[in-house]
Formats: sequence, C-alpha cells, structure tokens
Amino acid sequence: MLHKPLDSKRDEIRLVTILPGECDDEISCTISHVSLLDSPQYMALSYCWGDARKTEDIYLNNQVFPATANLKAALLRLRNSEFATWWIDAICIDQKNLEEKREQLPLIGSIYRKAIATVAWLGEESRVSHLAFSLIERLWQEERQLSVEKEATRETNDGVFRSRNPPLVPVGERDAVAALLELLLRPYWKRELASSHAVKILCGGHRTDWSALTVALQRLKNSYSVRVTRHNAFSHVLNIQRFRRDATSNRPLHFVDAIARSQASLATEAHDRLFALINLCYNGKEFIPVPDYNQEIEELCCEITMAAITSFKSLDVIVFLGSSTISYRGPAWQPQWLYSTPRWATLPDKRRLDYLLGKRKLWESCTTKSPASSYSVTKRWNASQDSRPSLQLSGSVLSVKGFIVDSIFQLTSSLDGRPGGCSAEFSRHNETKLRPYQARNATPSSNREITDRIFKLFFDMGAS
Repeated sequence: MLHKPLDSKRDEIRLVTILPGECDDEISCTISHVSLLDSPQYMALSYCWGDARKTEDIYLNNQVFPATANLKAALLRLRNSEFATWWIDAICIDQKNLEEKREQLPLIGSIYRKAIATVAWLGEESRVSHLAFSLIERLWQEERQLSVEKEATRETNDGVFRSRNPPLVPVGERDAVAALLELLLRPYWKRELASSHAVKILCGGHRTDWSALTVALQRLKNSYSVRVTRHNAFSHVLNIQRFRRDATSNRPLHFVDAIARSQASLATEAHDRLFALINLCYNGKEFIPVPDYNQEIEELCCEITMAAITSFKSLDVIVFLGSSTISYRGPAWQPQWLYSTPRWATLPDKRRLDYLLGKRKLWESCTTKSPASSYSVTKRWNASQDSRPSLQLSGSVLSVKGFIVDSIFQLTSSLDGRPGGCSAEFSRHNETKLRPYQARNATPSSNREITDRIFKLFFDMGAS
C-alpha cells in the first residue's frame, strides 16, 4: 500500500525523497510521513500535470507508480540537485481518495508557504528558450546595477539621487521578446505560486528566479505597452504576481476577486480551480464552507452565487457578471465562475467588478469647466438604496420579489464589439460625429480638449 493513512490531527503530509541516479537509470523515490507542526525541511514542485492518460512508470518505495510524462521529465532534472526531499501533489496526495484530498486541501497554502522554495517546472526547453532566459538575466542584471548605483549615490551625496529610468528593451531584442512571450504561453503558470516563500523557474536546463522574471515583464510592459499587456499569457503571469503581492502584504482578497483573476487557471479538475482559492481569500470559507469533491460542479457554482448575493447584499452579482455567449450547463442567471468570458476581461466589466467589491462609489460626478460647454453629469447606480433582496431558490429557478417599474419594449445588441448589430451602428455614428472635429482641428491642444470632445460626442449621440 503506497499511501498509508495520514494523521489529520497532526497536519501530517507526505514527502518524497528522489534517489540519485545516472541518466539512464529509472526514477526511484521513497515516501514518508511528516507533520507540518515539526517544521520539516523540503522543497515544493509546481508543474502542469499534462495528459493524465499518458503515464510513464517510476518507482515509489520499490513499487511501480504511474507518473505523467511531464512529472517524470521534472524528476529526471531534479534527482541530482542539491535538494532531495520534495512535496509533489500527484505523489504526496492519494488522488483516488476524495476524503484525503478534502482533508489535505486546507493545508495546501501552508505546504507552499513552509517550503524552502517552490520550483516551477515549465517543461523541457524549446529551440528558442535560451533567448528568453538570456533576456531575463540581462534585464535582471541591469535592474540590480541600477539599485547599486542608487545606494552608492545615496551614501556619498547625503541621500541626493537623480534617478535614471531603466532603459527600454531594444528593438533588436525582438526575437528574445517573442521567445519570452512563447515561454509565458506554456500550459503552466499556476496560482499556488502566490503562497510560496520563494519561487525558482526551471525550464529544461535553464533556471531563473521569480523576481528576475517579474522585472523582465515590467520592463517589457514599459517598452512595448499595449502590445504585450494585451497578450493573455502576459496578463495571467502578472495576475499571479498580484496574488503574491497581496499574500506577502497581508492584503485582504475577496473570493469573487480571486475568481476573476483566475479565469485562465489550468487546474486539472473543475473543483480544484475553485477549492484552490479558499486559502488565498479572507472569506473563502463563506463561499465554500466544506470542500466536497462528490458535489456536482453545477450545484457548487449555484451555492457560490447564492453566497455572493449574501456577501454583496444585492443581486448585482447576477446583473454584472451573469450571462455569456459561451455554452454553460448552469442556469442563465448564474455567473460563469469556471469560464474565461468577456464578462471578466473588458475594462467596463472590471469596473463592474470594482463596484461589486466596493472599490467604486455608488455615484460619480463629472463636471467640465470648459467655457464653451459647461455641464454636469451624475450617475446613480443604487435605486434600491439599502433594501435587501427577497428571493427563494428552488432547483435551478431563482424567484425574487420587487416592484414593477416599467416594461421593456425592445432589446438591441450590446456595445461589446461583437460583429454587426449596435456596435457597427455605433462605429458609423462615431465616424460621422468625429468628422467635423477632424476637419476643423486634427490635433487637440490639450488633454482637457480631448475630454471635452469625447463628452460632446456622446451627448450629441444621445440627443440625436
């Protein structure tokens, strides 16, 4: 029996010791039990499982154990490293024992926090990986040199330092930048890095620190702006960095905010995508009190929605985050917690999320001071004031009580950029309204004039 029962009262976990060997030797490991209360010394491995149906044999306590190809590749790279003892989820948790998975889940955050470091295995290197890691190293060294110069100047000139901004990434580094973005596209980047004390990036034989990677990404952002920040993989890694920053600064994180940041997560199981967030949030237990792998995912998502309604004390979570063009088995009124949809990606939807999380006021005023046009606009979003929703859930049907204000006569398509419909009409109208401004003065003289023209455009549209 490979996986003997763990003592949950002592916060027991399993650790794997990778035995040394030659290149052609089979992977051999031993497994042992330790208590987190005893502060054991170990490293943690974070990796993408890959296709669970395609496995290769390794030996665990002299017994055959099926490991995914990507895990075996990582073990081959790690077995002769300076650290021999590791926590590896696929081995250290009995994946067939749902009760054990449920008991181990609350410990995952502590496991990564208490590890000496977490090694993020990206897989074997490609033919251009060396370009990416060379770029990361150069940018990291430049950043360190700037820090040294700043400190030296502070010591010799009574703290006076004329800072020079880090240089932009040269255009000649285009191939290296492309290689780095390709690295970010790998099916890895996981949220568990948020809890880790220190993170080492490993790709084949190339290594770097998480700090060096984030410096490189920030430099790319400063140099290439929109072209890289719109890159999905780029944004996902920056989201992980936000998780890390929140964790290290003890900044409270709302469960819904964590879900919004994690839409690109590649957790193998749908349950794991949600359960992994519980320990990252201050109110995770309010949304998922007891993780249950036997619970239907549709039922779990429904309970999360009802918890969100209770948390926000309104139905706004349905209005702002519900509905999408992507097929979903749950009820239409339920937000799609497990899917990456436009509802989580656009700037207006980020504003909606900020509003739900209390980061935006219930009303906003904007007044222009231009002599040519003076007007005041006030947006009020809280017609229900302090009232609470009255609702009842029966199966997948949510019944609510309220006042009938009016009837909807007709619905148009939305301004979300979908082909045709209102967005095309808006584009034509936009072009027509801007043409007189472009003919009169192609280059606005100030930011205020630009703002003034935008307001004129939209108010003119409303009046027409």
